[in-house]
Amino acid sequence: MISPTQLPTVASIEQLSDALARLGAVSRGNENRRANAAGLTALQASILAHLAGCESAPTISRLAAELVVTPATVSDAVATLVRKGFVAKRAADQDRRALVVSLTEAGEKLANRVRSWPDPLAKAMAKLPASDVAALERAVTALLGKLSEAGELPAAPARAVEAPRPAAPAQRNAA
Repeated sequence: MISPTQLPTVASIEQLSDALARLGAVSRGNENRRANAAGLTALQASILAHLAGCESAPTISRLAAELVVTPATVSDAVATLVRKGFVAKRAADQDRRALVVSLTEAGEKLANRVRSWPDPLAKAMAKLPASDVAALERAVTALLGKLSEAGELPAAPARAVEAPRPAAPAQRNAA
């Protein structure tokens, strides 16, 4: 049973909320600096990284929902990426009125570069003791669950700093 002295105070909850906001600012700042150095905005870099991870070409609307921005914002960023030669737009097979977006060869190369950018938060977490990482994972997972239950958690956006991960080897069950 939790004693009253173990319950978080309003001040400690506000401090944690502020700390999480600062971590988000660090992440966004890093993404902005790296994107700008590559001649992109953070959203353009996120679009490239997201497209590199898609099994099929998404529509502008789906891309906007997954990146948690408006379709108009994505449309503008995609138009710039088309002009730069990194993405192509075409009519969707299922609905010729809808546009789908895919990477060009140049876009694939840049997307792979974008996805390999280092993540300073991951680097810092890698230096923590395993028990702290496990506790952080439990807390963040629980927090995301509460936000989802409250309807406050949109679809997870693609991250420009996400590196491609090798496929896990197939495991066979012993019969």
